[in-house]
Amino acid sequence: RLEEEAIELLEKELKKTFNKELVIWERDDNNNIAISPDAFTDDFKEAVEVKCLASGKHIEAYLKQEIPSDYKFQTYQYFIVNDKLETLYFVFYDPRLVVKQFFYITIKRSDVEKEIQTYLEYQKTKLKEINDIVKKLTF
Repeated sequence: RLEEEAIELLEKELKKTFNKELVIWERDDNNNIAISPDAFTDDFKEAVEVKCLASGKHIEAYLKQEIPSDYKFQTYQYFIVNDKLETLYFVFYDPRLVVKQFFYITIKRSDVEKEIQTYLEYQKTKLKEINDIVKKLTF
């Protein structure tokens, strides 16, 4: 319920407008590899992921200025699914805090290129294994 507020704050900060439609992005070459962005630009070159964490986790992310390890893969998934994506804004929002209720970390494709390739290959391999198992089980 707080995602819209967080996206509005990001829009004001960046002086940009994001599309907030509820969508699922799928890879062009494999529709089993997907993600649902919280917001995105109409040219699909920028996307937004919002996290409204517990206050302690929010403060920790701010102090470290890094994406919590629980969400690293989700960060890569945006780039894995959308080959056009250049920038992901990973937004943190906690209106309960008096200071630093809102901040974001910008992830550029070039910063995670190695991880994108590694996890894309991993997903393709695992999906092939699953398909092979399903074929064997089908009479």
